[in-house]
Amino acid sequence: LHLSSLFFAALTAARDKVFFLGPMKTGTTSLSKLFTERGYKTCHGECAGETWSTMTHAHKADSKSLRDHDAFMDHGDHTDFEWLNQTYPTARFVLNTRSLRNWVVSKADHMRRKRVSAGCPPWGSDCAKDPHGFVS
Repeated sequence: LHLSSLFFAALTAARDKVFFLGPMKTGTTSLSKLFTERGYKTCHGECAGETWSTMTHAHKADSKSLRDHDAFMDHGDHTDFEWLNQTYPTARFVLNTRSLRNWVVSKADHMRRKRVSAGCPPWGSDCAKDPHGFVS
């Protein structure tokens, strides 16, 4: 059996929420695709106009993103996972990781692409406003 088959077999019975607690650039796009293919309603970073990790700090279990989805990934390292554990006692938590060197390179590439798409130079502070709204 493939490892993902065993993983999903354990989840299928109760259809518990699944929270991936790793940072962005640790396979979250692939995880989102895999869970979507398995019938989960995934929240990859932002959904329903909300960032799911922000809703955990606001302790909003009734937020649309937390209420309407059952698998969450991207920015899991920004969550209040203790609150998640108390609020969703049957949830599954997965720490998705990546080697530090590969993660730093991937994150830098991601930021370079974001800057260029916003009309900024790929590196440095020569842009009045970067894609995340920070003024140089």
